[in-house]
Amino acid sequence: PGGVPPQPQGWEGPPGAPPQRPSNGLAIAALIVGIIALLIAFIPFAGFLGIVALVLGFLGLSRAKRPGVPGKGMAITGLVTGGLGVLGAIAWIVVGGLILGSLSRNADDFVRELEQAASEFEPTADDQPRQAEQPQTGGTTTSVFDLAVGDCFHDRPDLQGPIGDVEVVSCDQPHDNEVFALLNYPAGATDPYPGQEAVQNWAEENCQGSAFQAYVGMDYASSRYYTTYLSPTADTWEQGDREVVCYLYVPDEQVTGSARGSGQ
Repeated sequence: PGGVPPQPQGWEGPPGAPPQRPSNGLAIAALIVGIIALLIAFIPFAGFLGIVALVLGFLGLSRAKRPGVPGKGMAITGLVTGGLGVLGAIAWIVVGGLILGSLSRNADDFVRELEQAASEFEPTADDQPRQAEQPQTGGTTTSVFDLAVGDCFHDRPDLQGPIGDVEVVSCDQPHDNEVFALLNYPAGATDPYPGQEAVQNWAEENCQGSAFQAYVGMDYASSRYYTTYLSPTADTWEQGDREVVCYLYVPDEQVTGSARGSGQ
């Protein structure tokens, strides 16, 4: 028979929405929390997130065992990253504790070294405050160029700068200083002035050496006395002065009697 054949009908599915595939939110959460825990493992106590990721990973893996439920891979990844996050946090805590312990020990050692250095510090003559002049009767004004070994004399208030004369007293009277050596700086008559620092360094070294021990009967480091000196200046050097006057004293105290052979 003639005519136009009917158009084919389109296929229609069963009525209603198609079924949804089951999801696994626990596995997704385990993956996200595990990655975060791994990234911030260096922060103290961030391992708590790793523990949360482990718990979520176990729950997500258990759910993925059900038929048709996905997320097994994400749950396993969450377990791995969470575990690494926990281990990383523990490692950082251990390393931090070791570093803090080392710093604490080093600080304690440093303090002990400072205390030991302070206890062993022995002030030199330049570190000691000198006692101001206390006038005594019976003294004789004497030029420093006329001082002799065994002379005892008082301090002057103007110890800074050139000193021309001092008050010499009997060593049986209270006094500040006692001459124990007269040394000649090793230089020729025409040699130029070597400078104040060079002269003072030589005087300090030699006044505290064998000359002191020979006079007192004890080495300088063990003695109760301190030493200082009168040395040539640039002006007196030009006049032929090469003499260094070594004398001893006890800081902040006047002494009665001579130090010669005292063994102190």
